[in-house]
Amino acid sequence: MAEYKINIDIDAGDLKNISNQVDQRFQEIYNSVGRGRFALSVLLASMSEHFLEGFEGEGAGTGKTQTWDYCEQALDRLIRYLDRVLADLNMPGDRSRDDMVIEHALKRLRRRHERGLPWPDGRSALKLAVGEVKSGIKALEAQRSILWHLAVIGQPVTSQVLADCPLLREKLMGAMSLPTGAVKDDAAVLAALEALLEILHLRCLIFRVNSSPNRYSLHRLVQRHFFRSLGAPFVEYPYADQYTISLYATQPNELPTLEPDAHRDLRLTVAGLIDFPLYSRPQSDDEVLLNSAEPVPADKEEALLARRARKLRAALGILRSIYSVAVIARFDDRHANELPRESQVGFFEGHRQLVRWIIRKAVAWDHAVERLPLSAGLGERMQALRPFYAEDIAWLFNECGVLSYAQGRIADAAFTLDLARRFVEQNLEPLPDGPIRARIALNRAAVDIDAGRALRRSSDTVMAMQSLAAREWEHPVPRLLARGYLALVGRWRGDARGVGEFQAVIDGLRTLGRSRGASMFARHLAALHRDETGFDAARKAIDDAVRLALDGRHEDIRQAALMTALSITFHSLRGSGRSEDDRHRGMERLRHELTAIDLYAETMGLPRLTAEVLTLKGEIQLTGGDFDRAGEDIIRSLQIASLHDMRLRKLTGLVLLAQIEARRSPEGVTALLELAKDIASRIEAHAANAHYDQILREFDPKLSH
Repeated sequence: MAEYKINIDIDAGDLKNISNQVDQRFQEIYNSVGRGRFALSVLLASMSEHFLEGFEGEGAGTGKTQTWDYCEQALDRLIRYLDRVLADLNMPGDRSRDDMVIEHALKRLRRRHERGLPWPDGRSALKLAVGEVKSGIKALEAQRSILWHLAVIGQPVTSQVLADCPLLREKLMGAMSLPTGAVKDDAAVLAALEALLEILHLRCLIFRVNSSPNRYSLHRLVQRHFFRSLGAPFVEYPYADQYTISLYATQPNELPTLEPDAHRDLRLTVAGLIDFPLYSRPQSDDEVLLNSAEPVPADKEEALLARRARKLRAALGILRSIYSVAVIARFDDRHANELPRESQVGFFEGHRQLVRWIIRKAVAWDHAVERLPLSAGLGERMQALRPFYAEDIAWLFNECGVLSYAQGRIADAAFTLDLARRFVEQNLEPLPDGPIRARIALNRAAVDIDAGRALRRSSDTVMAMQSLAAREWEHPVPRLLARGYLALVGRWRGDARGVGEFQAVIDGLRTLGRSRGASMFARHLAALHRDETGFDAARKAIDDAVRLALDGRHEDIRQAALMTALSITFHSLRGSGRSEDDRHRGMERLRHELTAIDLYAETMGLPRLTAEVLTLKGEIQLTGGDFDRAGEDIIRSLQIASLHDMRLRKLTGLVLLAQIEARRSPEGVTALLELAKDIASRIEAHAANAHYDQILREFDPKLSH
């Protein structure tokens, strides 16, 4: 804190009395916060500012003598403040007392700036080389923006990295007061930022890491406060991130469901740090220089590359913590109309583009370093500034693959997951049973099943899942997922043991709190019951799938489960025992609910879900006798399935198209069914093959085999 020299004319007895009162309150607070050093530091800083309010502008730091009555009023205000803190700390609730201290400090910060009180060092304004930053609401917003950015980045960063964040830059420019004719350029913004960083350091709200250049970070308590403002639950964030890389089939439940504003701010921040061309945003100064056709001096280029590396590292910090694929998957369809439609590609695809752009920028960074002229120590300097470690690169490849698979972009998912596997094999885990390779293999298994490649008995995926499921020393979650994928393969091969194995996997994942994976396999169990066992068992399983997804707030999985539920309802409506009126009303309800799922699929950018919606729409149209519209929907579904290598979805579409053609032009039926049978035979989907053979026999017994 800043030093104040205040001479007080005071009786010794009065001084001892007031000192005892302050000591008593502070001892109680010290015990209440569990003697936490950081919380106490923040509270002391807040207390110091509170106490000195009465002296600011009244001779503080000048040596002027104050009367005891004047000082007694200030001390009395301080004691009342400590009493309020104690009362709040002792209130019941699920928040920790450390968290309450942070909230008190930030509320106190707001009140000071709302009243326009001086800065902690007694100045009425922070003087810059050009202009100043006055205390007030805009200065408060700039400080909160600094804390927010440090929280979401989650690692020490330089002031230059923070100044390159577009939202923070906007707040800083709003907080500055410049003389007439002065320009709020990069230097002015950086000066204002560094002045505010020092103020936050005085207030004990940020740490300064002394290095060249200095870096700044947050204590986990302050970070947690801002995570909660984004919708994160009351947990220690590192405990929510149990795997080194993302797994599609199991993601932490303890992640935020972002509000539309939070999504927009995080996306803009990442885009600004990686110079992603979003909203036609102008290039940053370093991008202009590095992309210029004109030669750049070597020392200047080296500095610009160092700046870019730090920015890429900061962007990765956001993506690996508060803005991963698991967070995108939680977007609620109730907010679909509120979410900013900055592009028409959907939010999964928009996020995938950010991840791919980071990879592209990292590759460009490596190439730029290779072009630098050799000089003493260049290799060591650039190695120290390299934006990513090997594990980071593996994470980026895998994350891109998981995002692609979540959308249904099977071909792209296979490609990027192969990159991840090869990179890990060459740089991190040469042995096949390493933990990162196991998780990549699980993601690849999901991809290969949808592509039909995993159904062959000679499939590498099947052998990898069998090996993983048999590892007694492995964590139980990957083993259960491997068993689930093997059960799914068995279902398409016609294995009758699928029901029991699916249920065992669901129960195991549920016990371990893995609601996403449990919901996913409950949905597959429901589909199995729908096709083989009966609608009652199917409804029970799909209700369980929806409930599990809702419990974990895995919205993409919930929407997929709702889609399967509608399919079950449709097939039950087609059954016997239904009046024509009941069937008509049921079909109308299905159309209405399909519209909501279709909106979610469009908003999020999920071709897989769009294809499923189109397929069921086509079946409904087919049942109603509207063959033209049914054909249009099925053909669109087939186009999506063909584009993205969703072979199992393609099989379903071909058979439906054959049924439509049978009612319009029987000549093309046999060819379509033969194509479906050929695909099913090549991928060894024996259950589907037998089904298609039965349908084909109905049209032409000579062609069945």
